[in-house]
Amino acid sequence: RLHKMAEQESYGNNYGGEYGGNYGGQEYAGSFPEEQEYYEEGTNYGSKAYQARGARDGDFMLPDAVRDFIFNLHQACRETQIMEDIQQLYDGQFRALSEAYFKQAPWPPAEVAARTVGDDPLFLAFYSELRCRHLFATLKITVADRLEAWSHYCELFDALLEAEGGDDLLVTAQWAFDIVHEFVYQFQSFCQFRCQVDRRSEADLAALREAGGAWAVQSVLTYLHRLARVSNVVAIMEAHRHRQPPPPGVSNVHLMLGYFSLVGLSRLECLLGDYHAALEVLGPIDTADKSELFTSSLACHLNLFYHTGFAQLMLRRYRDCLATFQDVLLHLHRLAKAGQLHSNPLGDQAGKLKEKMLALCAIAAHFCPGAPLDELVRRQIQEKHGERARALEAGGDAQPFEDLFVPAAPKFIVPSVPDYGQPVNFAQDAVKQQLRLFLEDVTSQLHLPKIRSYLKLYSTLSLEKLARFTGLGEAELEAALVSLKHRNRQVEAGADGGAEGGGGAAAAAAAPVVY
Repeated sequence: RLHKMAEQESYGNNYGGEYGGNYGGQEYAGSFPEEQEYYEEGTNYGSKAYQARGARDGDFMLPDAVRDFIFNLHQACRETQIMEDIQQLYDGQFRALSEAYFKQAPWPPAEVAARTVGDDPLFLAFYSELRCRHLFATLKITVADRLEAWSHYCELFDALLEAEGGDDLLVTAQWAFDIVHEFVYQFQSFCQFRCQVDRRSEADLAALREAGGAWAVQSVLTYLHRLARVSNVVAIMEAHRHRQPPPPGVSNVHLMLGYFSLVGLSRLECLLGDYHAALEVLGPIDTADKSELFTSSLACHLNLFYHTGFAQLMLRRYRDCLATFQDVLLHLHRLAKAGQLHSNPLGDQAGKLKEKMLALCAIAAHFCPGAPLDELVRRQIQEKHGERARALEAGGDAQPFEDLFVPAAPKFIVPSVPDYGQPVNFAQDAVKQQLRLFLEDVTSQLHLPKIRSYLKLYSTLSLEKLARFTGLGEAELEAALVSLKHRNRQVEAGADGGAEGGGGAAAAAAAPVVY
């Protein structure tokens, strides 16, 4: 079922969170000319005054186009269940209506939408999440908005978990991915927000103190793990890999949210600095199989491979890191050559992520010079980061590594609650910690490329002569040679995809390969 769903999806979808969240793209402007004219000449349904009046009166005078959209989306998800209709409503009409009526205000709350669709708690929970995502993408966010977003996600996930996989509501794969992706993004954003204690007002600090367990890392991880477990996606993917009959199925929405929860967990573990867990959770996903569900969304595809490759880099699995990044970089090149990125809402963000992956490729290629690297990728590294890449080869200095690493690394987070009584900014602590660990590893390897080059040049070479060539003492050189021998052994993914392709548990347990 997951493979069939992937075939039904396309790349012309909506991408939220850190990948843009553009619900009002120019390509959708003017899609509703009659309603737009009425909107400009009549009541400003997006104005704060109108929203305030609606809140006082308990009544939102919705335009017919907005009311029809809510009704049609409910019908498509519940009754007709035609994937193309849901995709057109979610990816097209929602953006157009947001641009026409809600550029400076949120969509009406679920209570108002319920007057159109009736009592359907699960659908209204999905609608509330969509409304929340639009709010974060277009308006200035307050502490209350962040805490309300947590309540909406709890409501949505609790409703799904209580249904135990038996609900027949249908959503697209892109919609399911956007929910999980935005959930992790908002947790990341909240952690960075609350760590900037010196920038917060007394009212904000008071609200944060009273927030209790809102956006607690344990709760976020628990929701993602439970969604994956209820969906039974791990057993389904294992059965597919071994060509066995799949276990009893669950609903469409549970299956896709469970699948993308694995991708979200990998990203979250990477942001927390647990790189082993980031790869292990991807065990059921076969990244070598291009018919898998992650290929239905370019945002998911890039997100999955970027965090996988970064985790492999931090675990010194340089060969796997290069293979992971090379795979997705060549895929982006093919899309760009076919002109598909120009019309894609993710085009600009894909370009930025491409530059990050090229920078990380330059680091991995320096530490694993024997790994195969496509000539196109090598040329792109020289075009984007040529000067810094040459500085790496010069050796003896860790600064070029830092210059490449810092802008290319994920935005790490401090998940713990800070001391709100200390006016200090803790937001960069996690970044500094990961940078320190990375530079410690780099510093220990600065002399290794030079030693390796001399060992390749000579068939026999005395320790004394090698020490003279490298400028190291004999004791220091002996330690460097032991380090070189150790670092020439690294875990490499297997050739049969699955956990090996994604770097999961099976890959972590594989025998080291000597280079």
